[in-house]
Amino acid sequence: MTATLAPARTSRANLAGATTAAGALAAAGNAALHLYLTPEHTNAEHVAMGHAYVGVLFAVTGVLLAAVAAALALRPFRRVRAEAWWTGAILNLAMAATLIISRLTTWMPAGYQEGWEPLAVACVALEVVFLAAFLTWTGQQQQEVHIP
Repeated sequence: MTATLAPARTSRANLAGATTAAGALAAAGNAALHLYLTPEHTNAEHVAMGHAYVGVLFAVTGVLLAAVAAALALRPFRRVRAEAWWTGAILNLAMAATLIISRLTTWMPAGYQEGWEPLAVACVALEVVFLAAFLTWTGQQQQEVHIP
């Protein structure tokens, strides 16, 4: 019976490593994109239109996502990893929703609205990758509870 459990545990360990790597890379990539785009969203034109808050949000989310990526990549204590996963999931859901709302409506403060530029699509793709990794991670956590 021990021989049948060993491959399953090894398989789960490999999946856990791949899941964590995907989440860390998606968070790092999205952090880099948001920090790269921050100056563009804090320029004089955005400030004059009342959209300076967008640049601040880009900077804050960029820094927070960099912290999430570091926490996942460095694999600190289990509790810190769990907090990083949940923080990243909340951030990515909020960013995806905000991006979609800002493209399809004028509900954002000061009527902020932009088009579907390639970097925006790249951000959404990275958010989807992170959220898929997060869902995989939550499934792994549930399996660990049930395995002897």
